[in-house]
This record gives sequence, C-alpha cells and structure tokens, in this order.
Amino acid sequence: MTAGYIEKNEGGDIDIMTIDRFVEEQGLSRVDFIKSDIEGEERNMLRGASETLKRFSPKLSICKYHLPDDPEVLKKIILEANPDYVIKEKYMKLYAYVPKKGKDKIKKNV
Repeated sequence: MTAGYIEKNEGGDIDIMTIDRFVEEQGLSRVDFIKSDIEGEERNMLRGASETLKRFSPKLSICKYHLPDDPEVLKKIILEANPDYVIKEKYMKLYAYVPKKGKDKIKKNV
C-alpha cells in the first residue's frame, strides 16, 4: 500500500492528499517506512506527514538534492515533527530513524 494518494477528477484536475490525511482516512494503525524522490516536493510531503512522523516514527529515505537548501530544510522539518529522529546523510539521500528506547543513546544529526 502506498502512503499517499493522487486521483484525477472529472474536470481533469489532480486531487492530492497529505500522508497525515491518508493515514487518518484509511485508519492505518502503523506506518513503518516512507521513501520519497519527488522532484523538490519532499519538504511539502514531510510537512503533510508531521503527525505521522510524531505518532509512528517511520524510517525515512528522502532525496535531498533537488533544491540547494534541501539538507537543512528537510532535517529541520523532520526534527520539528519528532525531535527523537537520528538523521544521517549518505550519497544524495537523507536517512532518518528513531532508535528503540533503551537500545542506544539518541545522537542528533550524525
């Protein structure tokens, strides 16, 4: 199942839905992983997933090369939604996870 939803309506317009709204409307009891490479719209996707990041702490794999300030902006949005995330950058992606409680000390932006 995908974490977002796009539908073309009769007028030819495209309706979009945030991840938070999709999770709520579908009654999802968990979200484990979010991966995105959406041509510079990653920040908007993350803003529309703030409650999901807070509630479920899914692992993230997000492209960070579309806009010059992506690395800083994406990190900020993630940490504002859930300050427990550990964020790592490798290649052209940003990876984030929340350590299991009691397992590791939380390291910020390693």
